[in-house]
Amino acid sequence: MIDTVKTIPQHILYHACHTPDKVAVISDNGSLTYAQLAKKMGSVCHALGQMGVTAGRTVVSVASHSCDYAAVCYGIHLAGAVHVPVENRIPANRLAEIAEAVDAALIIAPSDPECGVRYTTAELLFDV
Repeated sequence: MIDTVKTIPQHILYHACHTPDKVAVISDNGSLTYAQLAKKMGSVCHALGQMGVTAGRTVVSVASHSCDYAAVCYGIHLAGAVHVPVENRIPANRLAEIAEAVDAALIIAPSDPECGVRYTTAELLFDV
């Protein structure tokens, strides 16, 4: 029942079951249906677990204007992790400062900030 749904990821999963072909997100690079978004969100959640990111841990992600970024955000939340989004043109040294300040378990970014925190790309999270 939709009245018992509390979080955005739960809403997405509900709609993936009830209206899977309905468009959930749109960006300049395309769109995702609820079923597609739920699948990608689940892949992110699973990958985070495989990488040892547990509920309550912090994940820093570099924002983008893509449908996949929505899947990253909601996958982090589905995993129970704390999401810290940062601006997409952030300098590597500032990204490193933020990751250290929030005790990040993982950074999701287009390239390795080389700051000693575990790093991956969004694309690799979808491949797990």
